[in-house]
Amino acid sequence: MNTQIQQPVPRKHTVDSTRFQRLALHSAVAAALLGGAYSRAAYAGSCTPGPVSVCSGPANNGVDTTQNLTGTSLTVTTTLGFGIDTTSTGGYALQLLGTDGLTFTDTNNSRITGHRVGIEARNTGSGALSITSSAEVQGAIFYGIRARNYGTNLTLQTASVSSGQFGVFARNSGSGALDITSAGRVQGGRGGDGIYARNAGTDLTIHTTAVTGGRGGINARNMGNGELSIASSEAVIGSSFIGVYASNTGTGLTLQTTAVSGGVGGIVARNAGSGALRITSSEVITGTSHTGIFANNYDGTDLTLQTATVTGGIFGIEAINSGSGALSITTSGAVTAASGAGIWARNRGSDL
Repeated sequence: MNTQIQQPVPRKHTVDSTRFQRLALHSAVAAALLGGAYSRAAYAGSCTPGPVSVCSGPANNGVDTTQNLTGTSLTVTTTLGFGIDTTSTGGYALQLLGTDGLTFTDTNNSRITGHRVGIEARNTGSGALSITSSAEVQGAIFYGIRARNYGTNLTLQTASVSSGQFGVFARNSGSGALDITSAGRVQGGRGGDGIYARNAGTDLTIHTTAVTGGRGGINARNMGNGELSIASSEAVIGSSFIGVYASNTGTGLTLQTTAVSGGVGGIVARNAGSGALRITSSEVITGTSHTGIFANNYDGTDLTLQTATVTGGIFGIEAINSGSGALSITTSGAVTAASGAGIWARNRGSDL
């Protein structure tokens, strides 16, 4: 018996079907990459390692993590489009530790948001610490910017800064000057100050627009051998304590303000330095429960006040000059107090 064996019919693979299969495979791989964790990490804000670090990529809350950067003479810059947001993942946005110098420079309007702290910067050894930011820096719980320097100068140039406690916290234990310039609003939260600045070197200088704090507005203490100078072009508010507190043991102390208000005192200025104490205010100064302006010149020369309207709970203005020079008070508006004297002045120097 003859048996016929049927040969299998070969499958036809046309050029078009092969190309279609390859295209489908490539599309599936691309979709997996774009939809998975690989793409999310690629589009997170991140920085290359120090000592010369570059930060790039847009902010991606839920993916961004604390960028810990260290190095000798650490230099950190940003590229256009960089941002970072660790609100959901916790921790800081940027944690910078430099030895013998630290510089952070952002001129690309990079928004920096941290769950605990926006920018934490510390410089040990010699050299200066410098931070320049051109967009808002935010620390949801504690600090917007916290900077500590043990070298020479500490310099901060910021736009808006906000936090749950301290907006800007700057402490210079170095041999140089502490300089803070803010072009935007600085805001601290409950129990903190808008700006807290402490210097052990030479001069302490602060230039600001609007500043608010849940406790104090501006809290500045210069233990260096130079001058303390504060200039604010917009209102300063210390909700529960003092609007502007300034203490100096160097040379002179100079305040130039617009409106200032505090839950206890408006302006409290204490100069134990060798120079003059001068306060100039162009708008209303309010110390709700105690004194609008309290000025005490311990060991220096002149004490000079030039004010507009001043109001206080106990005193409008309380001025004490124990220096060698004159005490001068000039007002262009009413000075009043709810329960005490509008102006109380005592001079141990020359003229009153």
